[in-house]
Amino acid sequence: MPARLRPLSILLLWVAPVLAAAPTATDRFEIPNVCSIGTPGKGWEWKAVNEYDEQKGGTYLCSAEGKPGRLILRVDPGKRSTDDERILTLKQDFNLLHQQLEKLGCTDIKGKRPELKPPIPENVDYFVIGKTPKGSTINLHAETIFKTHTYLLQAAAPSLKEAETLAATGKTLKE
Repeated sequence: MPARLRPLSILLLWVAPVLAAAPTATDRFEIPNVCSIGTPGKGWEWKAVNEYDEQKGGTYLCSAEGKPGRLILRVDPGKRSTDDERILTLKQDFNLLHQQLEKLGCTDIKGKRPELKPPIPENVDYFVIGKTPKGSTINLHAETIFKTHTYLLQAAAPSLKEAETLAATGKTLKE
């Protein structure tokens, strides 16, 4: 199964309220010869879950000790140039978020689907929200970024606003 489609259960760790600052470019994480990305704020750190491989891509986790919320960055080595390729990728990425919540037993799953009307821009965001069996809410905000590589940045937080704040880190991604 391609790395783009593998569920990332790490993302779905339940978290308490996030008090993340706006993303900064001061603390940058670099994947050599691929990209660099900032953090959501002071104390946040990126770590490799699966180091980047030119054939398979890579997966990275950003978290901060004692701070809730998580970011997952998945790097796909393939470039999606056409609208058809981008639409297919967006559908897969959105469905992956939905499936992650289903696997946790979430109900009342809803969200904002990515816009699939051509031309598809370089950055596309969307979100999914679900209720856990214990009654708490899981908020997943994602951004698919189309550059030389294809990136999926997922943010998990207790509120949608907090997930959006974390996901804004995608604006710091540079190739």
